[in-house]
Amino acid sequence: MQELEACAGHDSWVEYELAKFYVSWSTNLLMEFCPDPIKDIVRRQRYKEFADLAIRFLDDIHDRSYEWYYLMAQALYNRWDYDRALRQIEMAILELPPHSYLASGYLYFKSEIVKKRARFAAH
Repeated sequence: MQELEACAGHDSWVEYELAKFYVSWSTNLLMEFCPDPIKDIVRRQRYKEFADLAIRFLDDIHDRSYEWYYLMAQALYNRWDYDRALRQIEMAILELPPHSYLASGYLYFKSEIVKKRARFAAH
């Protein structure tokens, strides 16, 4: 993977694909159940690191679309940065084409971000 990252240069398409890969990897690790507390600490660290990599690639892309905002929201969510994730998913929803089939999924994700933000803001 490091070779591909090195060859990516500043090709927006390659950077976007790498960001998608890292968001997917991060999200898969986030959703894993790990009963061992020590291994769970490592799992959390890894999914946050992969989210950081995705954010780094996304930050290099200047052409913003609803897909870009959605990926950024997912990466920020995986980093537990719920305020910024909420702003990004709201931008994604605004950028969606009219009557997009993605709207319900984006709205559901927004509601999940709001729930997490409320849950952890109370502590």
